[in-house]
Amino acid sequence: MRIRRTQTSPSAEPDPAEATEPDTASSPPDDLAAAAAGLREQADQHRARAAEIRATADRALAEARTQAAALIADAEREHQAARRPAADADREAERLTERAQFLEHAAALGERAADAGERADRLQAEHDSLTADLAAIDATLAGHEHTRTEIAAQITAAADAGDLDALVTLRGRRSALDDIVTAAQARRARAAARLDALGEPDGRGELRHALDAEREFAAEQRAILNRLFPDRPEAILDDAITTLRVQAAAVARQQQ
Repeated sequence: MRIRRTQTSPSAEPDPAEATEPDTASSPPDDLAAAAAGLREQADQHRARAAEIRATADRALAEARTQAAALIADAEREHQAARRPAADADREAERLTERAQFLEHAAALGERAADAGERADRLQAEHDSLTADLAAIDATLAGHEHTRTEIAAQITAAADAGDLDALVTLRGRRSALDDIVTAAQARRARAAARLDALGEPDGRGELRHALDAEREFAAEQRAILNRLFPDRPEAILDDAITTLRVQAAAVARQQQ
């Protein structure tokens, strides 16, 4: 919208500024009173002209202000309309940012689940190795016990026969065997203590803790991905399982 410039119409009256005043100094008028009345009339014309100019200027200013207000109102409406897509873009940016944060969290959970799974695998391998070691140590100890029983019988026979050399040799063997057994028992105690700390997959201990952590991280990641991608097969399956569980719980309550 353009502001229209108000055109002022020329006055029908002559411009008082162009009026010729009498030269009172060189030729005083014959009728001084009439001359004074004429001057007063000219003064009144000047005042009327000034009032008309001021009124015209005031009207022009008022009209300009009205037009400016209308322009500002139009500009503000256009400004709001122009900014509306920006608000939509901000909302979309917030939505995408939130989705990106969920995906980043899901990625971090996947890494943590993988780390926990690798730890569980290492602990399971250690558990299996210690179990095998314990079985081997027990078999060795059983063999040593059998050997010691044989040596004890041979010592008795050597003592009955009075064979000093045999007694010395046999007792030396038994003492050495006892040292071997003591060392094997110490190894077994250490292995058993470590195996107890590891625990069983379905019991307590480090192994169960690592397996639980892997499952928890994986389950949390799965829930986030199901929320972000509700049409993926895992999301549909989990939703169906939840529905079945709710229905089963309702049936159970009815049967009580």
